[in-house]
Amino acid sequence: MIRSTGKTRGGSIGFFLLLGLVYALPSGAAQRTAVAGFELQSNFWVNLHERLLAAVRAQPLGDLALGGEEQTIWSGAVEGYRHQFGAKPALFDPRITALSDQLSEAPEDSLPAAVPADVAAALQNAAKVYRHHGWEDDDKANRFWIAVAAGMLEDAGEELKKAHSQVYPTPWPARVRVDVTAAAGPVGAYTFGTEARAHSMISSRHLGNQGFAALESLFHEASHAGADDALASAIRRHAEKLGVKAPPDLWHAIIFYTSGELTRRALAARGVTDYIPYAIRQGVYARAWPRYLEALKANWQPYLDGRSTLDEALGRLVEALR
Repeated sequence: MIRSTGKTRGGSIGFFLLLGLVYALPSGAAQRTAVAGFELQSNFWVNLHERLLAAVRAQPLGDLALGGEEQTIWSGAVEGYRHQFGAKPALFDPRITALSDQLSEAPEDSLPAAVPADVAAALQNAAKVYRHHGWEDDDKANRFWIAVAAGMLEDAGEELKKAHSQVYPTPWPARVRVDVTAAAGPVGAYTFGTEARAHSMISSRHLGNQGFAALESLFHEASHAGADDALASAIRRHAEKLGVKAPPDLWHAIIFYTSGELTRRALAARGVTDYIPYAIRQGVYARAWPRYLEALKANWQPYLDGRSTLDEALGRLVEALR
C-alpha cells in the first residue's frame, strides 16, 4: 500500500486521491510517499544541492530569473560549490553522496549540523534566492512526478520487484530512498548505496523519466544498488574463461535491457501495448553500444523468458561480443 509520512500527510490512499492531495498541500510541506519499498520525496535542500551541482557543470536546465543582488548571491553560491566539488560527477565523489544523504533527511527550515561549514554557507546563501525563484515550480513538478509514479508502483511495484529479484544474483534493495529533483546529474538520474539502503536521484524534468517511463526509471536505478558489481564480476569470469577482454559496460546494458523489458511486460499486461524501453527510445544502444542490442535480444532475452540460466546467458553474451 502507499504510505505517506510528514507534517501534512498520512494514511493509505489511492492514486487519484494522492494526485489531488499533492496539489492541495502547501509548497513547503514535508512529504514522503512510501510504496512497494520505495520512499519518494521532494526535498528543498536536495533540490537546491542538485541545482548548484548542475550550475557548476553548466548542465542544460531552466535558468532562474535573477538579476542584481540575487544574481550575485546565486553566483557566489555556485562558485562556492565549484571550489568545494569541482566538476567531478556526483556519483564518483563520496563527499557529494554523503552530503546528499544528510540533506535528504533535513527539514526545509534547517541544515544538518554535519554539513561542512563552507558548503552550509553556500547552501544557506543560495536558499535565500531559491525559495523565491525556482523552488515552487520545481516542487510542483516533483510532486506531480511522485503522484504519477506512486500510482503505478501501487499497482505494479511488487510485481516488478519480484521479477527483478528473480533476474539478478543479489538481493533486491530492502529500502530505496528516491529524491525527485529538477536536476539529477548529466543523464537525469543516478544511484548510490547498497542492497540494505539505496539512494536514487531522479529528475522530474528529464523527458526520459516522465510518464510511463517513471516506472522503468525507478527500477533501473534501484537495480544499480546491488546488481552492478555482481554482474560485472560474473562477466569478467566468463571473459577470463574465453581468454578475452570483458565487453565494456555490458553489466549496464543488461540493467537497461532488463528494466526496460520487465516494465514493458508489466505495462502491456495493463493495456499499455506501445511502451518503448528507455535505452531504445533514447538511442542509448545506438550511441554507446551499437552491437549490444542484438546480442541481448539473442542471448539475454531467453534468460528473461525462463529458457536459459543466468550463467548460460552471460556466457553466451560474452561469446557473442568477444
